[in-house]
Amino acid sequence: MRDLNVATIFFGGLVLTATVCWMIWTLRQAQISRRGPTDDVKSYLRHDKATGAVAMCIAVSGVVIAALVVGEQPIPIWPGAIAGVVAIIACERQWPKPSGSIRSVPLVAPRSSLQLVPWLGVTLACIGWLAAAVVIAVCWMMGNTGGGRTISGNLPNPKPGADVVFVSGFPGYSVGIPTVLGGIALLGTVAIGWLLVARRPALRAVTPELDLQFRLASIDRMVRIVAIAAFMTTSQFYAAARSTYEEVQLRIGGDLNEPFVWLPYACSFLVVVAYLFNRPRPKLDSTVPAVTANQPV
Repeated sequence: MRDLNVATIFFGGLVLTATVCWMIWTLRQAQISRRGPTDDVKSYLRHDKATGAVAMCIAVSGVVIAALVVGEQPIPIWPGAIAGVVAIIACERQWPKPSGSIRSVPLVAPRSSLQLVPWLGVTLACIGWLAAAVVIAVCWMMGNTGGGRTISGNLPNPKPGADVVFVSGFPGYSVGIPTVLGGIALLGTVAIGWLLVARRPALRAVTPELDLQFRLASIDRMVRIVAIAAFMTTSQFYAAARSTYEEVQLRIGGDLNEPFVWLPYACSFLVVVAYLFNRPRPKLDSTVPAVTANQPV
């Protein structure tokens, strides 16, 4: 047990150190991205990449800090997810400002709702939150006492006054309620960010198509944070419930056949899909500038 605690502390410290170094490097890259021309497409691309890196770094850091504070499963994922979405919103508010004595104002800025929907990200988010809702609801119903944090099992050969075994640490409603409220807060934060991106002034010196790509990339990041948070929440609740169930079965000598053992692996796979695959990112596929009108500042 002592060796296990030492290993946990070592790897936990290693992860925390790596996360802090990653954050410092990311913030440095974000600072570099703000240098140079403010109305240049390459500057926009640097800003877009820095936004994604900063949001990811802050979200992961939030999850690590929550894990260290809570110290047990299930780890609350939603605080880090909200922090990541807020970081994207903050970066959206810091798009390069116009410079010089003449301001170039794009006349066309497509903002159709259907054009701004990242369909794969939205699909993954819906699947993730459906799975999370089912797992949380089942845990909610199975918890016995102490805010749903205890699960029980009947001994096969009970002794007087000791016929039931109770094991604590089950993710019942006292854990499920804050998670549900956190999920609602996360969705509300994403809705605010989505509206902000849709209403943001069009970028200068780019085509309407490329401007739309930048908007879609920002919304997609927020939606995929929701998807990843949902899959991680599902996995965390399942792992906490599974460990408690195993302990009860070991104490009563019951059957250790566990349902849905594939669920954590499926969640991990979908997290990788949400993070890596088919992400809409701006591409320099056109050099024709958007229609603009020059106006004195």
